[in-house]
Amino acid sequence: MVDSRVVRLVCDTISSRSARLCAAALATLANRIRVNRGLSHLKTTVGVDGTVYRKHPNFSEELQATVRLLAPKCDITFLVSEDGSGRGAAMVTAVAQRLARQSRLLEDIDGEGEDEEEEEVEEEEED
Repeated sequence: MVDSRVVRLVCDTISSRSARLCAAALATLANRIRVNRGLSHLKTTVGVDGTVYRKHPNFSEELQATVRLLAPKCDITFLVSEDGSGRGAAMVTAVAQRLARQSRLLEDIDGEGEDEEEEEVEEEEED
């Protein structure tokens, strides 16, 4: 009974340390990007893949909490890749997220342009 408690404590300690080390690296990168871009606040998405992140009961929560603590001026969204190939899945997920966001921005810009054109046509018809 005591042995199983010791093993659990050791496993919890190792996984907690792992999450905090990953978070420290991510927070450092996010802070560096924010400073290099001259931003007061950075909002970005990080693609993640891996069984530990997806299935460990506390890893993702501890990672996210530590990133928020170490990089309070950065709003980081973690996007889990579901394909499970492990080869660049996180990068592909992050790129897909960025492309989707850019597409929405372009649609918003295109929508504004159409409204202006319609107003111009209405004004010409009134003259």
